[in-house]
Amino acid sequence: MDSTRSSLEKSSSYFSPSERLCAVLKGIIETVIFNFLGCFNFHRLPPKPHYSFNDLDRIASTTLFSVNEVEALLDLFKKLSSSIVDDGLLHREELRLALLRTPASKNLFLDRIFDLFDEKKNGAVDFEEFAHALNIFHPRASLEDKIDFFRSGKC
Repeated sequence: MDSTRSSLEKSSSYFSPSERLCAVLKGIIETVIFNFLGCFNFHRLPPKPHYSFNDLDRIASTTLFSVNEVEALLDLFKKLSSSIVDDGLLHREELRLALLRTPASKNLFLDRIFDLFDEKKNGAVDFEEFAHALNIFHPRASLEDKIDFFRSGKC
């Protein structure tokens, strides 16, 4: 009985030679694959910003837009900013696609518009920058503010 028990323990507690070889090969293959994939620069997109009612209210208080208008601008911004890369930012190529209906070719006018929107000068426009840039075109923006805006060289 002891010999039967010891043979059962041996068979259940140890892998067979073919199982051990398979486990070693699997480990080697996984190591090679993960090291190979590590050569590539995989970047996870940052989480998209979420705007609460308080955020929208704050943006409305710093612009001429009402909270409802800011919400409408946010909907437009989401559509524009997700046309190529859905990261919650508006990139130059997405603005080009929205305004010119073409993803390619350089356009001086578009580049100036994008630079106008990109207040932080980081190559991407977030929603607050978008709302602030459109503020000067609001119907209630004073003529003096519009003249100052265009004279200041921002446009």
